[in-house]
Amino acid sequence: MNDRSKQDLDPGLIERCRSGDEAAMRELFRATRQDVQRILFRLVGPSDQLEDLMQNAYLALFKSLSSFRGECSPRTWIYGICIRVAHKYRRLIFRSRRLDERYRLWQAPEKEEAIDGEEEQRRRAALVWRALDRLSIKHREILVLFEMEELDGRELSRLLHLPEGTVWTRLHHARRAFRRAWEEISSC
Repeated sequence: MNDRSKQDLDPGLIERCRSGDEAAMRELFRATRQDVQRILFRLVGPSDQLEDLMQNAYLALFKSLSSFRGECSPRTWIYGICIRVAHKYRRLIFRSRRLDERYRLWQAPEKEEAIDGEEEQRRRAALVWRALDRLSIKHREILVLFEMEELDGRELSRLLHLPEGTVWTRLHHARRAFRRAWEEISSC
């Protein structure tokens, strides 16, 4: 996470957006676009639907401006919106994959050829996404938010509406589930 994304938004910007100020809405979009794109990418993985997911997130964000009460930071509130959009998308994908797997013809793996450094990095990144895809939504979101977005336990507690102890327990289980998934896919 870069230094800019660690800075929070001006609460006055949210108030101006609530009042219907279109310039403030554009400013909010510009200020949060990279964060929204990054968190959605990390929650759902590589997808040609990312732009649609971002649009869904901003539609939900602008629709729910009146519900923002300031109990958490604006960025944490936006993360919550991204989590809900990602949940909905991952449920849809999960159902679709489950149907595909019922009818898929398994192909024999191709011979592995010598892999150079850059190809090895791409291969490992693909394995990470495959391992993340095997996790439950709850495990994936806690790993992404803690490990990649660098939110701390207190922020996660507020964002996910969980006691802080539950956050740490879920993180522990998510790491174990990721390790198991990693071992399964990397041994194939």
